[in-house]
Amino acid sequence: MLNSPHRILITGANGFIGSALTRYLMEVGYGERLSLAVRKGVRDDSNTYSLGNFNSKTDWSSALERCKVVIHAAGRAHLKKSSPEESYLDSLEADYEAAIQLVTSAANAGVSRFIYISSVLVNGNESCQPFTEDDIPMPNSAAGRVKFKIEQELCEIGTKAGMEFVIIRSPLVYGKNVPGNFGSLIQLVRKGFPLPLASIHNSRSFICIHNLTHLIAKCIEHPGAKNQVFMASDGEDMSTTELFRGLAQAMGKRHHLFYIPQTAIKLGSMVLGKKDLADRLFSSQQVDISKACNLLEWRPPYSVDAGLNSCFVKNSDYLGSQIHRPSKRT
Repeated sequence: MLNSPHRILITGANGFIGSALTRYLMEVGYGERLSLAVRKGVRDDSNTYSLGNFNSKTDWSSALERCKVVIHAAGRAHLKKSSPEESYLDSLEADYEAAIQLVTSAANAGVSRFIYISSVLVNGNESCQPFTEDDIPMPNSAAGRVKFKIEQELCEIGTKAGMEFVIIRSPLVYGKNVPGNFGSLIQLVRKGFPLPLASIHNSRSFICIHNLTHLIAKCIEHPGAKNQVFMASDGEDMSTTELFRGLAQAMGKRHHLFYIPQTAIKLGSMVLGKKDLADRLFSSQQVDISKACNLLEWRPPYSVDAGLNSCFVKNSDYLGSQIHRPSKRT
């Protein structure tokens, strides 16, 4: 495909995932093939399409011209759930309508492959054992249910139109200047607040933005990705305690963690209306990436330590020296 005149459309190209993906694909030789769709803002090139708010009426025709691959990375992944419930649900519904409009437009435009960046929330908020692609989806959050609806319609529309689909279910994504929940964790560690998280024995999967973009790029051309769902992660799971310690180490700061029984923290969080936050801190949510590793011959190129360090270093070449250096955590 690198030698083909056909183009690759990235939606949400100025978002956290979209912008990182754009940079990476430019680095590996796809630069002249990229078309970039954004809600607002214009880059200094003719291949960026500012389309306003993505919704059920968005006209994708110009952005899809000569495109054979679409990577749908746009979405309100970091929408604050503290927003009024009606506004929160309306925003999720807008994401759904925008995605279906894009899928339909792509199928009608003759797109060959549609890559959708979904979420592990499709499988659920908690896991007793690592989620796999063969597990029956059981989304128990509004965001997870919307993601699952998009996946279902993508499969249906794609199958009818002969358009290949690839679905990547990602856990929480982290990296430099990450917004959302992970960004909030970084601020807590940076400020040095003492936290009662010294002994949490859960296990959660995460993925560094550089590992995610590497996997997405693999799915652009690999024949084994056709009509498949893939779980994505760094391949190294962490407890909440390990995550805070790892962030502190990456920042060069001392962590201030102390022990309080989990039952006491959960009770306090319920009183303060923060039950969802406590659930995320103490629950496990793991994914099994064996399918991507075996079918695509893919391995996450960056270790967790390298990924966490990359959140704070100024040297853009840092990760180049960290590739293929696993950091099995104990």
